[in-house]
Amino acid sequence: MYNRILVAVDGGTASNLALKEAIKLTGEQHSLLRLVHIIDPHILYLDVETPYVVDYQKSLEAAGEKVIADSSAMAREAGIKFGLFAEKSG
Repeated sequence: MYNRILVAVDGGTASNLALKEAIKLTGEQHSLLRLVHIIDPHILYLDVETPYVVDYQKSLEAAGEKVIADSSAMAREAGIKFGLFAEKSG
């Protein structure tokens, strides 16, 4: 019925519960799970007075990479085929 299932992940409780359900559905449907996590670096530049913008952006990116790594590990442990949607804008 479903060929691909897209799940937005943010590392939160609700997101992790949704991911577990998506993993279950992916296994039942023999689908491909696609994980996505989005950060918006443009918001950092709204206030020119903001100190350490580059450091904050790097911190957001590192946190996002951890979310994807943790989510990927959950899918991998369940034996689910998955892919990542990764795109940086800026």
